[in-house]
Amino acid sequence: EYCKGDPITPLERVSDSDETGTKIRFIPDNSIFEENNEFSFEVLTQRLRELSFLNRGVAINLIDEREADLRQNFKFDGGISAFVDYLNRNKTPVHQVPIHFTKTSSDGVEVEISLQWNDSYQETVYCYTNNIRNRDGGTHLAGFRDSLTRTVNTYAQKEGLLKGLKGSNLSGDDIREGIVAVVSCKVPDPKFSSQTKDKLVSSEVKPAVYATLAQAMTDWLLEQPAMAKEVVSKAIRASQVRDAARRARDLVRRKGALDSSALPGKL
Repeated sequence: EYCKGDPITPLERVSDSDETGTKIRFIPDNSIFEENNEFSFEVLTQRLRELSFLNRGVAINLIDEREADLRQNFKFDGGISAFVDYLNRNKTPVHQVPIHFTKTSSDGVEVEISLQWNDSYQETVYCYTNNIRNRDGGTHLAGFRDSLTRTVNTYAQKEGLLKGLKGSNLSGDDIREGIVAVVSCKVPDPKFSSQTKDKLVSSEVKPAVYATLAQAMTDWLLEQPAMAKEVVSKAIRASQVRDAARRARDLVRRKGALDSSALPGKL
């Protein structure tokens, strides 16, 4: 038994058992958790669901015995691909099966990525390091974005899909429009920008994510030409819409500048 990090009793032999494992009972200390000691079933449900997605095949059972016998059971054999399906449950995917791949770099960084495009206009990317959510992204997000942009543009240029497009390349924002992705990294000695671990700053993670995504995404684009053209076409449409919106804004601004001037109307 421990209190505030210090052991109160030594390890004791209680009884014989055929079961294995560890059971931990945690009671919040009122002198430390002063604001609110009530556990939120909804918050715990969301976090434990994430952990079950991130750890393929692990079963997690959540039981609330305070008022009613609330229970949630989580087990996802599909891992983060099932996570992407869950995030896309109310959307129409461009390709039915999420793209999934995993690889361990020479630095011992294990990279697992799953992604899928849908017909929406938002970019949704969830980044994790050692099962910890990094809300502000970091080096793994930077590697993911850079690699995806370059890989898709390289494929589209080789296939001649960018003819007639203003500019030689698609922007990263256009390519990531409607994407849902989960980037999960296992890092031996991760470094974060703050104690809350909202942003990963480990420099060795970016090249590991970049190389993993570049190779796997190139293979997928070549093996699935029909789906690859759908993805590129969606990005081209996004680029055209963005360019049209920019021209419309510029026109309104020029018109407003002329209207507000003191020049005679005839001029």
